[in-house]
Amino acid sequence: MNPLICVLVFILVLRSIIEGNLKKWNAGGALHASLIVEWKAASEHNKLATCYDLLAPDHGALTLLELRALSEELKIQIDEAVADDKSMDNYKVKEIAAMCLVLMEN
Repeated sequence: MNPLICVLVFILVLRSIIEGNLKKWNAGGALHASLIVEWKAASEHNKLATCYDLLAPDHGALTLLELRALSEELKIQIDEAVADDKSMDNYKVKEIAAMCLVLMEN
């Protein structure tokens, strides 16, 4: 077999594997209508996937890698905003996410 064809096939397979792994991180977010008290108890995966779901509709021009980075930053911001503060427990995740996004843009 031609070495060039082998290299191209290898690159396509590798790209497929990488894209498949990237897509898994953004599936399964279930905190959209949840309260912060539920956010605090949720898995890191659920938090990250929820952040993706909240960001994706308004950031369609971004690549999946860029959306992941933005989702990770939003997750960190929400975690920091509500950490050790029980007074935030009854706020909705969407409300805190919106506030964090405003602060992230400034």
